[in-house]
Amino acid sequence: MPLYRASKYRVLGASAAGVAAPGDTAENILATITVPAGAMGLNGIIRIVHVWSCTNNSNVKTTRIRFSGIGGTIFATASMASQVSLRQFTQFANRGAANSQVGGSSAHNVQWAVTTNALITASVDTTAATTIVLTAEKATGGDTVTLESYLCELILP
Repeated sequence: MPLYRASKYRVLGASAAGVAAPGDTAENILATITVPAGAMGLNGIIRIVHVWSCTNNSNVKTTRIRFSGIGGTIFATASMASQVSLRQFTQFANRGAANSQVGGSSAHNVQWAVTTNALITASVDTTAATTIVLTAEKATGGDTVTLESYLCELILP
């Protein structure tokens, strides 16, 4: 039996074409992924692996994964200063209801470690279509942040 059956596993979005944040200090959307109405069911899981690069200086550069558009719940955030890259894993799921989610995120070498960060919850109605956005925000407009690649998967139990 295959590990994943086509009807239970679906790629919602993927790209390895780098997208650079504009030269400003706003929170900018670098990728948008559509989650179709009803696709998550009651227990669907969204899994995203995202890779970023940035200017290596002491200025803060912040990346985020938001569920339900730019004003939505932040399931992943990372602030980078004096670093050049970030690989992050983010996962959230409907928890037995189409309007109740739980999840979290981890980065680099702490991917499977115990953390003091609390789980993140949301109440997005997934019976309606919604979006996941990957964003970047810089403290200094002249710095760079690039979304190098991402893979967003929907898994149904």
